[in-house]
Amino acid sequence: MHALAWQDAVPDHATLVPELPGFGESTPLPSPTLPAVADVLAAMLDSLEVEVVNVLGSGFAAPLCAVFARRHPDRVSRVVLDGCFQVADGEAFALDLAPHFTFDIGGGHIHSIWHMLRDAEASWPWHDRSAQAARTISPTLDADALHAALVGILKQPATYGDVARAACVSAEPYPAFSQRVLLLDQPADPGYAGTTALAARLPSARVVERPTEFSAMARLVTAFLQDQHVGEAAL
Repeated sequence: MHALAWQDAVPDHATLVPELPGFGESTPLPSPTLPAVADVLAAMLDSLEVEVVNVLGSGFAAPLCAVFARRHPDRVSRVVLDGCFQVADGEAFALDLAPHFTFDIGGGHIHSIWHMLRDAEASWPWHDRSAQAARTISPTLDADALHAALVGILKQPATYGDVARAACVSAEPYPAFSQRVLLLDQPADPGYAGTTALAARLPSARVVERPTEFSAMARLVTAFLQDQHVGEAAL
C-alpha cells in the first residue's frame, strides 16, 4: 500500500514496485532470507537491464533495502528508509505479524485480511490494540492500493508475509552500508523505534522528521536525490 503511494507521489521518477517473493504472482523462495531476496532483486534488475537504482524501503521492507545496499553496493546509489522498526522477540513477533487466514466459504477470510491491512494504518503492530501501539503518521487507505494488497495476499495466503517475517527474524536486519541514506523519522510513532539506533551506525545518514503529507515527503526525497538541503540532520 505504501509502495504504491510513494510511486504516485513521485510521478516524475521512473519507479519499480516489485511483487516480492511469495506475494501476489511472485514465486516464493524455498528459503526466504533477506540476502536471498536481495539477490532476487539484483537478478530482476539484470533482466530489466537496469544497472543502478536508488532504493526506498517502507516499514517491513526497510531491512531488505539495507541488506540489498550492503550486498549489492554497485547496484545502489542512494537509500531512503521510511519506518525503521525494532522488535524484541522477532520469532514470536513474526508469527503474529503475517498470519495464515484459513479459507472461509462465506468470505470471512477476505474480511479478516481487509481488517489487517486497515488496522496496520492505525496500530503498530496491526494486532496490538493498546494505546502505546497507536500510530501518529497519517494513514494510507487509498482504495486501489488497499485492493491491490488484498488481492496479492489472496493469491498466496501462506507465503505473502515471507519477506516481512524474514525481516523480523534476521540476525542483522539493518547491516551497515556505505551509500548515502535519508532516514524519515517520526519519534512518536511506534513503527519508527529503530531509526535513532540505525542512524548512529551509519556515518552518512541524514535523519529528518517525516512530514504528514506524501507530497511533502516526495519533495524531501527528491531534494535528497538531487543533493539539495532537506532539513535538519542528525548524523
